[in-house]
Amino acid sequence: MKKFRNSYAAYMLLYSFYFMSTSLFTTLISVYLMGKHYSATQVSTLVSVAFFLSMVAQPFFGYINERFGIVKMTTLSLSVIIGGVFGFLWAPNLFWLTVFYGIVLVCLNGTAPMMEVFATQSPYAFGKIRVWGTIGYSVGVQIAGWVYHQFSPQAVYYTVLITILLSIFCLSAVRMKKKETVVEKVVKSAAANAENNFDMNPDNLYVAEVYANQGPTMKRWRAGSQGRASIILKRSSHVGVTLREKE
Repeated sequence: MKKFRNSYAAYMLLYSFYFMSTSLFTTLISVYLMGKHYSATQVSTLVSVAFFLSMVAQPFFGYINERFGIVKMTTLSLSVIIGGVFGFLWAPNLFWLTVFYGIVLVCLNGTAPMMEVFATQSPYAFGKIRVWGTIGYSVGVQIAGWVYHQFSPQAVYYTVLITILLSIFCLSAVRMKKKETVVEKVVKSAAANAENNFDMNPDNLYVAEVYANQGPTMKRWRAGSQGRASIILKRSSHVGVTLREKE
């Protein structure tokens, strides 16, 4: 498990299984519902309502990610998908099918931007991870058709549950980079300068002083009434750090 943690395989499988579950859940929805004797109008209404809800919910997902953390919220979202799939399989009528299909689709589409963040902040090239999403989606389409034909329509959605569980397992192995503050970056830069330019031991350094001075002020203009222009001052600052070596 230690070798798997934050490895390329963890990101690869996370992307593959997540997008595979998306294709498994959405590819044959029309065939599945028409097999339950719903009309084309009813199917299109269900899909339209679900997609509308998923679009409306996007800002909410962005807010809760910033508030509570992307890893926690992605895990919660994937867990809600599991409950939604079970509810979708249980649903006795079109109303409950719409409700649970909407819940799952909201979480799937809301989780997609989070996956992009995982790929961006991973220690690997974005393209080398993102390509597995495309591969996973394509494979999921083929698996959906094969499972539907070989077993049953419901088996497709049980397969979704398996891929979501595998996604959660892979997500547990992903480690996000902690965002550095401006002061942390300046301290690291000062320590590197002290080591390379003054042959100081970085292990013996401590922060003696942190200060912020006024930096350049950029002038911008905004159109005002009666042909006038009002000035906008965009101020900046210089952050400095003084490091000293322990005696």
